[in-house]
Amino acid sequence: MLLKLENNRLEITIGDDASHDVMNLANDVHALEADVLNVDIVVLNFPTFKDGRAYTQARQLRERAGFTGDLRATGDIIRDQILYMVRCGFTSFEVAPETDVGGLNAALAEFSDFYQPAADVAVPVWMRRQRAGREQLRRFA
Repeated sequence: MLLKLENNRLEITIGDDASHDVMNLANDVHALEADVLNVDIVVLNFPTFKDGRAYTQARQLRERAGFTGDLRATGDIIRDQILYMVRCGFTSFEVAPETDVGGLNAALAEFSDFYQPAADVAVPVWMRRQRAGREQLRRFA
């Protein structure tokens, strides 16, 4: 089953990728060495839930290589890690047919504030506080 991230919710998607250029990137390949800017979809695999190499590859593709296409996670995708996958830049997920999509969406909504910057658009708490402090200083100047 294919899930796509839309407005911070996962939606089931029906269709195939026949019209897209897809690259399956092995876990032992350095993400910056791959020619990903000419493809629409990059697929990264999580062979087990405790193998985090695809997180690193995803951040490198988003932050250093400038990849803006669909970053797809496959393999052992579990509820406890879905939010971290999204924060690293994943935008679609190939999951088992019996996967609880409602549970995955609940996991995405569990946290609204973050302390670390990531590949997503969330502004870290410290940065928001810093901006608020500057704005307050401007008002009193």
